Amino acid sequence: MMKRIIDKCKQIIGKQLFENKKEDIQLPYIPLSPTDSAEDCDVYLDALSWALSNKKQIKNIAISGPYGSGKSSILQTFIKREEHKKWSFHKNHFLNISLATFEVPKKSNGQENSNHHTCDNDTQRLIELSLLQQLFYRETNSKIPDSRLKKIQSLKSWKLFLQTIVSMIFIFSLIVLILPNEMDYFFNLEESIFASNIAKYIALTVSLVILFVFFYKSSRSIIGLSIKKLNLKGTEIEIDKNISKSILNNYIDEIIYFFEATNYNVIIIEDLDRFGNSEVFTKLREINLLINNSKKVKQDIVFIYAIKDDMFLDKDRAKFFDYMLPVIPIVNFSNSGDKLKKMLEGESIKIDNDLIDDLSLFVDDMRLLYNIMNEFHIYATKVNQQLDMNKLLAIIVYKNLFPKDFTDLSENKGELFETINSKNKYIENAINQINKQIESIKERLRLSDESFVSDIKDLRTLYVSKICEKILEKAPPLVGLKDNDEKVSIEHFTDDNTFCKIKGGNLDYYYFDHHYNGRYSNSYSFEFNEIEKQVNSNYTYDQREKIIADKQANKNNNLRIAITNLQKQIGRIRKSSLREILSEGKIKINCTDDKKKELIDILLRNGYINENYLDYISVFHEGALSKTDYQFLINVKRELSPQFDYTLNKKEELLKRINLYTFEKECILNFDLVDALIISQYTDKTDTLFRQLANEHEITIKFINEYIDKSKHKSMFVNQLCSYWNNIWRYIRQEPSYTDGRKEQYFLLILKYATINDLYNIFDENGTYIKNYRDFFIIHVDNKKKQKLVEKLGIVFKTISPDSPAQDLTFLMQNSYYEINIEMLKIIIPKDKFEQENFNSKNYSYLKNSGLNDIVEYIEEEINTYVEKILLELRGNTREELEEYTILLNNSKLNIKLKDKLIQQIETIVDDISTITGLDEAHLLFQYSKVRPTWGNVQTMFANDEDSLSPSVITFLNQGNNAIALARNKMTTDKDEDGVEIYSKLCKALMHENSINDRSYKLLVSSIPWCYNSFDSNSISYERMKVLIENNKVNKVVAGYDFLRQNYKGLNIQLIEKAPDKFIEILDQLEVDTSDMEKIITSSQLNVETKFCFVNAVDEDVIIKSTYNSKFVLENVLKNSNKYSICESLQIQLINRIGLPVTDRINLFLQIHDGIDNDTIKTFLISLGNPYDEIANPKKSPKIKRNALNSVFMNILIQKGIITSYSEKTNQVYHSKRDIEQ
Repeated sequence: MMKRIIDKCKQIIGKQLFENKKEDIQLPYIPLSPTDSAEDCDVYLDALSWALSNKKQIKNIAISGPYGSGKSSILQTFIKREEHKKWSFHKNHFLNISLATFEVPKKSNGQENSNHHTCDNDTQRLIELSLLQQLFYRETNSKIPDSRLKKIQSLKSWKLFLQTIVSMIFIFSLIVLILPNEMDYFFNLEESIFASNIAKYIALTVSLVILFVFFYKSSRSIIGLSIKKLNLKGTEIEIDKNISKSILNNYIDEIIYFFEATNYNVIIIEDLDRFGNSEVFTKLREINLLINNSKKVKQDIVFIYAIKDDMFLDKDRAKFFDYMLPVIPIVNFSNSGDKLKKMLEGESIKIDNDLIDDLSLFVDDMRLLYNIMNEFHIYATKVNQQLDMNKLLAIIVYKNLFPKDFTDLSENKGELFETINSKNKYIENAINQINKQIESIKERLRLSDESFVSDIKDLRTLYVSKICEKILEKAPPLVGLKDNDEKVSIEHFTDDNTFCKIKGGNLDYYYFDHHYNGRYSNSYSFEFNEIEKQVNSNYTYDQREKIIADKQANKNNNLRIAITNLQKQIGRIRKSSLREILSEGKIKINCTDDKKKELIDILLRNGYINENYLDYISVFHEGALSKTDYQFLINVKRELSPQFDYTLNKKEELLKRINLYTFEKECILNFDLVDALIISQYTDKTDTLFRQLANEHEITIKFINEYIDKSKHKSMFVNQLCSYWNNIWRYIRQEPSYTDGRKEQYFLLILKYATINDLYNIFDENGTYIKNYRDFFIIHVDNKKKQKLVEKLGIVFKTISPDSPAQDLTFLMQNSYYEINIEMLKIIIPKDKFEQENFNSKNYSYLKNSGLNDIVEYIEEEINTYVEKILLELRGNTREELEEYTILLNNSKLNIKLKDKLIQQIETIVDDISTITGLDEAHLLFQYSKVRPTWGNVQTMFANDEDSLSPSVITFLNQGNNAIALARNKMTTDKDEDGVEIYSKLCKALMHENSINDRSYKLLVSSIPWCYNSFDSNSISYERMKVLIENNKVNKVVAGYDFLRQNYKGLNIQLIEKAPDKFIEILDQLEVDTSDMEKIITSSQLNVETKFCFVNAVDEDVIIKSTYNSKFVLENVLKNSNKYSICESLQIQLINRIGLPVTDRINLFLQIHDGIDNDTIKTFLISLGNPYDEIANPKKSPKIKRNALNSVFMNILIQKGIITSYSEKTNQVYHSKRDIEQ
């Protein structure tokens, strides 16, 4: 027994020691609930005591103050003090009601006015319901047994046991009363115990007692059956639908009964003001009045309301309350900082006073301050101890002031997050702007290159213009320059390819020959060094071009430096902190709440919250990862801009933790991580990363550039990169910001570290750099790899160093891996077989006879390239041997346009055009007069062209020298096997060809051995027919005369002029009309006697119809009538021919009047006109002017009897009376 007592004592003492030990541990946490030991609150307690001591006048008391001012703590302290008054006669009994669990309903626009705060009926019913609940749930059913608002009762086990026993006794008593005999029988009683009267009386008494207790207990539940349903959490009481919506009004009897049955006289109602519903206060004041006026309630009931100051905005609040007790806040903006500093006194954690002062501007609630400190201690314990406690406190304060935005911050949203994230947006936009500047500079680089080309062209124009001046000094009028048989401008020769021709000392041009009235071409040869001296005696062309190139290089270098500086600026911007960006005004805080905006501004601007905020809102345990590794991992997960040179420690662990898809993003780019990755076994992640690096984005290019410069694993990196980025070389070549040195650096890295297959993919369509890289076979890269690459890509080198190893040059020559150009051919030809003079003057003939079969086979395969790049570029290559030249022209693979240029350049003359197999080539030879001018060659081409003169042959014939040479030798009249003259068709074609110029036409037709009676008048012009007549190619016969008379009117007379005697012999066979006669008469080639032969041979009408003919005959007859006699009838017609001079006609009349009758004379007089015509009229006596001729004429008329007299005085003519009368 004693042992058990001792053990019990030990347990009690041990428990007490444990409790004391727990109390000795001082934890920094502070409860947020109201305290019952408030300090400095005596004045409030005394005021409450006074108010409660005057319950008769004061029924409604308001304690007003802002949230967190300590209202609840004052009330709790007051209650505690009142409870300690054990012997007070008027002891107060307090009942606390709080609505803090309710959410403040949202108010719609216009719901709140200046005097009243209203909420909808449902909300008010909920408030009243909560008040009713808290009243009735405070007390047990036993204290308010008559209340109709019943609650679930939890029966104790002994009560349940007792009720069961009583129920069984009741049932047993009923059985005894109803079936007493059966009971005796059931229990096998020998005597009738249950059937005895005593047993019945006992059973009846027990049953009645139990029924009485049952009905007594049930009578309270029967009252108030009209109540429908009221939800009181665990209890459901139905409310009749006809009942008023105010729950307090409907249950006022219950409320009065509650205070009647209990001794509560002070009701404390808190948090009712959060609803902004003044109607509830009105209702409670009404309830308070009803309770105090009820005779059932013996004590005075006082309601104490804890409300905020602005619950009632005007004097109405004085009407609601009988007494108001204002509470001055313990903490506000001015002293919250001091409170916080006091709380931190003695702590090992040091917080900057500046931060506390800044935060105090936003904390004015003591409870909030306590919670901030509680959370601060918890966070400080859980998160990394190496974190900045100032930043931790700042984030805790923000969490308490704006919890919703803090929660959003963890989910990467909200106003604080948007502000922090705006740094990334600013950086992105700033970098985009700088990138635009970089692109602009790159465009300037491109334009600069174009400007360089323009400057070079201007320089070249000076030299070409000087050459044109030299041509104008020595040649006929220059009408244009010539290239490829086309008229071109000076600008045409400013390109690289065409200017080479200028430097070669030769320029083709067109000039106008006034003598032959046509445009011809010629070639001007010169010494380019002489032109250089005349343009600028101080510098050669190459020196001046280099000066321009150097200026361009300096300009481009400055632009590239500008690009580099901008790229550095991008690096600085990437490293800018949020604090710096905000302080510089680069970003703005977009926040609708001014208070929040101010707090965010202060915290961010002072760096209390920054990009590393995740460190302060999450727990980190350093183990597998270091702190820096963890930070990198966070940055990667947040997809922040990458920090290439961020130092990592446990890279293998990071590779494990970073998932595959993250390697697709830029945030993963880090030198240390890539170093670890390329030597790791994570092939899928390596694959993903290098696919990203091949995307040609600016950030990845920047990473590659920096990695190449800094990494120790560049060989593996380049090897991997090349396998994924087949476009790497094309990008590098086209990137204007790369210097030539940088491009060469990449080229050598790729060539050295990439596999042969990757090299093939990279340079497959981008091999230009290789074929122009002179030192390809000199660089320190495996020679077999280089040769294999050349073979695989089939690279044809445009240039190569002459210092390249002999075996490599032989490799190139044997496999034709070199471009056919002058420089390469000189390098490829073995030095012991190279002949400079023959190489320059007759290259093709030299190579064909050199024994260099590999080269010969190559140029035969690439004959077009060879001719274009070698023969045509060697301006001095004009003396090809005729045999090789003929082989070249007969090569069907050679482009006809190149043959065209070649024929123009080479001076070798083809003696026999029949040795040229191609008709086009033959035409070109004729066109450029590179064939011997013989009628045999002309006839051959004429026959090849199906008996027609082609334009090229005509061009050939139009050349003065050729025409002269041909004119020296007449065509033969030889016949072919069929007996046809060989040149007959050619002669006719020549005579009928209008395209032959006049000079050549005259020369060529002189070589025709035949004359012709007729021609195709549609093909031979009037002037050309003159030429034929002059060259005696028209037969002087009637047929020839008639052909000309019909088709070339007038030239038939020219034919007569060529042989007048022949035509006089056949004069009677010729047909001559008036116009023909006029031409004969006007001909300066025929004498008058010959002309009068034709006059006497033609019809008289031919003479008379033409005034000119008539006048000619009349004049010559008057001059010498004996020599130039004409027939009498023609004489009569001449004197009557109106239009001839009157005096000449009268003179002729005077010579022939003897044989003329009077009627004819009268007709003659009439034809002479006035006044002579009146002489024929006997009734007229006209006056005739007196002169010698008229006197003779009048005398003859008198002799003929036409007139009778002619008065010398009056000059009148008189007729005989007989004639007058007749």
